[in-house]
Amino acid sequence: MRRVWIQLIGLACLGAVLLSSCTEGINDYPDAAKVTGWVFTDGTESQGVAGVTVLLESDEQSDNAYTGPDRWFYTDENGHFEGSLYLGSERNPTTGKETYRYLADVAISYYYDGKYFSWSGGATVQAGGNFICPSVNLTQFIAVGSGGGG
Repeated sequence: MRRVWIQLIGLACLGAVLLSSCTEGINDYPDAAKVTGWVFTDGTESQGVAGVTVLLESDEQSDNAYTGPDRWFYTDENGHFEGSLYLGSERNPTTGKETYRYLADVAISYYYDGKYFSWSGGATVQAGGNFICPSVNLTQFIAVGSGGGG
């Protein structure tokens, strides 16, 4: 039984290292877009919430949607999160010239304890910029599967 626990802990550590190394690589790009924000227990904004999952993904309703992989982050013990994403580039097959994306629209969703909140309309982020999300509190969250959102 003890051996199984040691193996599970080892796998969890390996997963954490791999996830952190992926994030590190994106943060190394000087033109990565950063998204930051806070999650609080209620509207008084006096107590942050740790462990809220924040998901950044393509805003499919947008004409200028982010095309990279979904990224997720977690709030720290103060309810703060910070995440980066690389907006990407495209290579013209004829000329070989690379074109970089400097603006893109992302959808931002929060998940915690079987509930979620998402901003309607998403957010436009820019390379090298920091999009600061308005503060969110748990009273804005609704049960997963009940529809609605921000």
